[in-house]
Amino acid sequence: MAIFKIPMSAVSISTVQDLWHIKAGATYPLLIHEIVLSQKTLVAVEGRDLKLVRHTATVTQGSGGSTPTPQNIAPGGASSGCTIHMNDTSQASAGTLATLHADVWQFLNGFFWMPAPEDRIFVAPGTGFIVSLAAAPSAAMVVSGTITYEELGL
Repeated sequence: MAIFKIPMSAVSISTVQDLWHIKAGATYPLLIHEIVLSQKTLVAVEGRDLKLVRHTATVTQGSGGSTPTPQNIAPGGASSGCTIHMNDTSQASAGTLATLHADVWQFLNGFFWMPAPEDRIFVAPGTGFIVSLAAAPSAAMVVSGTITYEELGL
């Protein structure tokens, strides 16, 4: 078991995008533990659809963002075997995408998702998980957040 975090710090978001896309390696499945999002520049009440999506191995990861390195919470722990994309403005395509959780992110309130252990999203080896902002905010906003996942078997 190895638990990883992928932080996003003070990123400007003004369009529809995949906030995080975690593609599991061929060896270990994943469990998604927690997603936290906040913004600090919009002051009007506004919310947009946020989707938590699992995909098959044939999905092409998006582009236009970055490829951060997941941080193991255990000092000196193993590196993640996943391929990570963050803030892709060209979203994932092809393959089968299945929305497992749909919600609204009220920007002034932030977004916090930490399911009970039995409700955590399981991601099989070679497949992946996407946190998708399905509609653009009315204006650019500065966003921070973190996704936490576990690689089972590490």
